[in-house]
Amino acid sequence: MRENDTNANVKLMNDYYYGHNGQRQDYAKAFEYALKAAKAGDADAQCRIALMHQEEQGVKSNIEQEVFWYLKAAEGGNAYAQGAMGWKYINGLGVKLDAKQALFWYRKAAESGEKTYLDWVAHIEKNF
Repeated sequence: MRENDTNANVKLMNDYYYGHNGQRQDYAKAFEYALKAAKAGDADAQCRIALMHQEEQGVKSNIEQEVFWYLKAAEGGNAYAQGAMGWKYINGLGVKLDAKQALFWYRKAAESGEKTYLDWVAHIEKNF
């Protein structure tokens, strides 16, 4: 898929998700465009797919799909997804509880600009 096709899918994903640019808010359509962009490797779309599974927005909740897409987005550098993976690992949500993995992902999120995750890094280093 060409990059401009992915960009168009991300734009339509956002338009339908938020109800922008004359589009009525429609989570099912947002999911459709997000999935196209996610499969093309867009980390923000991958994160959106995971969040939509988590929140049951346009798709039924599916923890396996949620973790799969959060992980892809996290590996692609999405700071929110990195923090979400930290949360998944520290709480054993859809993955085996693993403080080392939680610490890894919280550090990555903080390095990616989400400084709020530094508190989680400190908490894990102190308590685990």
